[in-house]
Amino acid sequence: MLSEVADSTLDAFGVHFVGLSAANGRKLLLTIGFLVALHLVGRLLRALARAILRDRDDVRARFWSKQAIGIVVTLLSIVGIISIWFDDPGRRASVFGLV
Repeated sequence: MLSEVADSTLDAFGVHFVGLSAANGRKLLLTIGFLVALHLVGRLLRALARAILRDRDDVRARFWSKQAIGIVVTLLSIVGIISIWFDDPGRRASVFGLV
């Protein structure tokens, strides 16, 4: 039923799925795990910032701490996804430049 052909694409019932391979599946699972971990770290950092700034009346400090955490998590997710999906340093540099 399901098999991998010589060029490592997935083959099901005689249909070759373009771009679907074991390597891409591993990269997809790694990307999902990485994004979930970053999301949890972001929530933890927001909770920590909220706990630290709880007694302050300064709304701006709470706003900017939330914004800074969001920006850092977003940048880390972009760098992580590019690092996972692009193995060639030349391509990676091109993608970083485009982003």
